[in-house]
Amino acid sequence: MLKIGDKVPDFTSPDQNNNNYCLRNDREKWIVLYFANKVKKYVEHLKYSNFKENLPFFKENKITIVAVIPNSVQSISYFVEKNDLDIDIISDVDYVVARKYNVDYESKIPDYHKGRTIFIIDPDGIIRYIYKDEKVTGNLSDYINKVVKKLKQLIK
Repeated sequence: MLKIGDKVPDFTSPDQNNNNYCLRNDREKWIVLYFANKVKKYVEHLKYSNFKENLPFFKENKITIVAVIPNSVQSISYFVEKNDLDIDIISDVDYVVARKYNVDYESKIPDYHKGRTIFIIDPDGIIRYIYKDEKVTGNLSDYINKVVKKLKQLIK
C-alpha cells in the first residue's frame, strides 16, 4: 500500500495519441496523478468544476496533470478531441497502473466513486499527498479546491 513519503512506482502506458507516456519523463516537476474510472466522467468533472479556472496556477508552477483511466486509447482520444482538452490521459485498460498505485476499480462501492484517487508527487518522485474519494461529499469543485490548496502549501 503506497503512502505519503513513498517513492512512486514508474509506469509506461499509452496516452490519448497512442504514444507511450512514461512517468519518469516528468520527473523534476510536480505531478498531479488523477485516477478516474471512466473517461466520460473525467471529462464531465473537468467541464463542470472549477478546474479550468485553476489552469493558470498549474501552468505557472509547471505542474503536470496526468489522468489514468481504464478506457481504450480510442475512447480517450475521442473525448479529448471532442472536448478540446490539454491534459495527458493515459489508458489503463488492464489496470496495470492502477494496481501499482493500489487504486481499486473493482470494489463494491458505487460505480461513480470507483478509482477516484489523486496523488500529488514532488519533483523527486515522492508522494506528498493522497486523496482517495470513496464517498464523495460535496461537489467536484470542492474536490479540486482541496488538491489546489494542498499543492499551494507544498510548493511554497
